[in-house]
Amino acid sequence: MQDTVIMKKDIRPQFHFTPKKGWINDPNGLCYANGVYHMFYQHYPDDTKWGPMHWGHATSKDLLSWEHQEIALYPTEDEYCFSGSAIIDDEGVMRLFYTSHNPKTGEQTQSMAYSSDYIHFEKYNGNPIIENSKDSSCFKKDFRDPKVIKNKVKGGYTMVLAAGENIEFYSSSDFINWTYTGGFAPGKLGFGGICECPDLISFPEKDVLTMSIIVNPGQEDEYHVMQYFVGYFDGDTFINEQPFQPDQLLDFGDDNYAMVSFSGTDEVILMGWGENWASARANTNTEYFGKMTLARNASLLKVGNRYLISQKPIVSDEKVVRLEAEGKVLITVEDEGYVEIFAENGTKSLSWMSRQ
Repeated sequence: MQDTVIMKKDIRPQFHFTPKKGWINDPNGLCYANGVYHMFYQHYPDDTKWGPMHWGHATSKDLLSWEHQEIALYPTEDEYCFSGSAIIDDEGVMRLFYTSHNPKTGEQTQSMAYSSDYIHFEKYNGNPIIENSKDSSCFKKDFRDPKVIKNKVKGGYTMVLAAGENIEFYSSSDFINWTYTGGFAPGKLGFGGICECPDLISFPEKDVLTMSIIVNPGQEDEYHVMQYFVGYFDGDTFINEQPFQPDQLLDFGDDNYAMVSFSGTDEVILMGWGENWASARANTNTEYFGKMTLARNASLLKVGNRYLISQKPIVSDEKVVRLEAEGKVLITVEDEGYVEIFAENGTKSLSWMSRQ
């Protein structure tokens, strides 16, 4: 009698977003349009390890139940489609901005795609819209993750870019021709390292510049954080107004990275990748790997003379457990070993995956 081999399925969260199959990491192009939330994401459908990056796509009406859509952007031999953003222009066209990574040369340039039905996307035939050639004296090795927003100060649009250990700002009136307008060096005030996934968020009280940071890249003690700075955007660059303190982190846990905001919403909504790179590289999953955090409503809360980002998870009440410790209330959400904990005022969150 032939033995029957039973394959153990990967444990899949119940209400955190996961792909049908394959690998996912950073959320990309978070966008709200016509009553629908669009989430794009870094995706490799053919393996549970990182590979040639596609843009996966899912939609939702409540940020909890997601419908898988067809892949929005496919890579080529000369172009992996790295992280970026999405925005709806004045004509109702959805524009995706992404980093074209050439796996042969290591060059990273900025590109655009567009869609009128928000499902089928065409890459702009004039890409790249921002060049970065190795033959140039201004070549940047790490030059990626464009976040495009409306420039409320000077009109037109601003692109916020990660450029090595700095953040750079570019302006455009037509999405095609971009001009450098300024830079910001987070390492001079806060954690330093390779910048990734920047975001410029306008709250009623202040503007906030967020970014993910690879600290000590390539070293044994490499780690990742998401930090933010509070100040204002003058139309060209970001001006920090609040002395940085180490508690200005979007999350204090290991399993939340690359968190960015949705465009097109009245309120600020954040979402991140609910994993960390060390465990991601070591994963032995066979069906899929990667999930997203819960979406979170974000606001600015004044604590003493400082502003801190407060986050509250968007989740049904029956999924929430409220705990009291030392007179303080903690909001806890657990999903198949993935835990998100929020302080009572939301100014501190802690996300991690319990692993055997």
